[in-house]
Amino acid sequence: MSASSVVQTMAALSDPGSQAQPVNLPPRLPFVGRSSELAELIGALPRANTHGSGLWLVAGEAGIGKTRLVREVAAAADASAHQVAWGQCWNGSGTPPYWPWTQVVRRLRGVDWGTELRPLVLGDDDGDADAFALYDAVATELRRAAWSTPTLVVLDDLHLADVGSLQLTRFVAGHLADAPIQILATLRLPAPPDRRAIAPYLDELASTARTIDLGGLELGEVAQMVSDEAPGVRAVTGGNPLHIEHLVRAQLPPAAPATVAGNGGRHRSSAALGAVLTARITGMDAESLDLLAALEVLDHRATVPAAAQITGIDPERVHDLAAALREAGLVEPDGIRLAHSLVADAVADVVPISFREDLHLAAARLAAADGAPIAVQAHHLHRAGSRHRREAVDAWREAAAVAAGSFAHDDAVDHLGRALQLLGDGPGDADVRAEVTLALAGAVERTVGSVAADPAYRDALEAARRTADPEAIARAAARHGIAFYSDPDVQLDRAEECRSALEGLGDGDPSLRARLLANLVAADPRDPDRAELAASAVALARRTGDPEAIGVALVSEQLVDLGPSTLVR
Repeated sequence: MSASSVVQTMAALSDPGSQAQPVNLPPRLPFVGRSSELAELIGALPRANTHGSGLWLVAGEAGIGKTRLVREVAAAADASAHQVAWGQCWNGSGTPPYWPWTQVVRRLRGVDWGTELRPLVLGDDDGDADAFALYDAVATELRRAAWSTPTLVVLDDLHLADVGSLQLTRFVAGHLADAPIQILATLRLPAPPDRRAIAPYLDELASTARTIDLGGLELGEVAQMVSDEAPGVRAVTGGNPLHIEHLVRAQLPPAAPATVAGNGGRHRSSAALGAVLTARITGMDAESLDLLAALEVLDHRATVPAAAQITGIDPERVHDLAAALREAGLVEPDGIRLAHSLVADAVADVVPISFREDLHLAAARLAAADGAPIAVQAHHLHRAGSRHRREAVDAWREAAAVAAGSFAHDDAVDHLGRALQLLGDGPGDADVRAEVTLALAGAVERTVGSVAADPAYRDALEAARRTADPEAIARAAARHGIAFYSDPDVQLDRAEECRSALEGLGDGDPSLRARLLANLVAADPRDPDRAELAASAVALARRTGDPEAIGVALVSEQLVDLGPSTLVR
């Protein structure tokens, strides 16, 4: 098969009427190539009573065979009496914080419950623990398991992990060098465009890891998959195993020779592969298409009962349909999830948005009934259409609070950002938008610090001003504590914000007045009335009994009192 024939036939396949559904599908293609990489990774598996081999990264483009290689390593580890704990990363907006590590801990403990990492390793009563305590508890769990049985931890699709999981991975890798444990992670390069923000964290991991970069299969290896058609197939696919598999399953006929090489050829391959998948999916019967849509919606939480529930298809029928889709290479070999994100993209392109919205609403109701994390419910409600917009906003806000309670402040920022996406600029959303924007500023502050969060707080104050509510403006101006600024211009701006909010608040909420007075003291060190302002803040705060107000007021009193003559106190 020539390069041009593959491209031409793939283009023809983009016409749904040009390709009938294959009747006799070829079997799943064998694992070929990667012999040196496989030998190196198996050789690095830890042995009893020895040090581990640390963190390994298997990197490459989508479909290049990263997960398939790691599955072979995991099978070898299992056969040699290692315990294997697999954590699948996922960047769906409903994914709980630290999800891959939660799966790893569950596997090591032999339990199948719990979606939150903190109670698994710290218990429900340890409310005073911080992120470091969480990381240390996970490392202790892994150390205990590894000294019992040499352990392989697999983190699949690390480019989809949340920031907390990446930081925990770095911590664990750095603290378990003396234990018989290997951490093996797969990583897509280049990272998806919507994941560029995690690049610094991935770079930190890569600086301490050993990396295996996977390229396309060589011509002889491609020939093991497609025989005498290898040259044309390799020219178009670049030797990408997933692309080759879908070409074979589409049963493309040969045609005239041509040459497609380099990155341009690879991009044409990816686009043409999308056409192949779209054509295959479009030609399916209604029930199969409904099931594919359900699996795309359910994502990593897909199960036979869940798919049956949201589609209304009988569970036995779902099982049979999934088996046929598995044979077609569209569903993963060992479960019911879609085989690859490229398949999910093709399904989303084919299925009408209104039907997907209905499925998301059904999935949200199912998640609530099953007691799934609120972030999962929010994820589905977000995609359930405009009628459920405010319900989705409320769910995202609750999910942000849960994330903050698990020290996953980056996730809280993400959740609140999604809530803002759903809110309009009109007067009907103004009050809620002000509340969400202020909460987002607080989450940003807990993530990057007060100074870096200043723009977010200014956005919150502007949103509050649009409500014309003096208390909303006062809350935004008071922020979530008290901060100090070295930039005189910023100090003056903060002081003016506090004075304006105090004037608008009048004799309103005394707790808010106390916090505003304290922030004014911190913002303007040249105010001649600082001592009186601080004293008023303390008195007001004590009358309210509000711990936060008392705390910031006492800090302002200390600021007034701080100087060379008071350092001996």
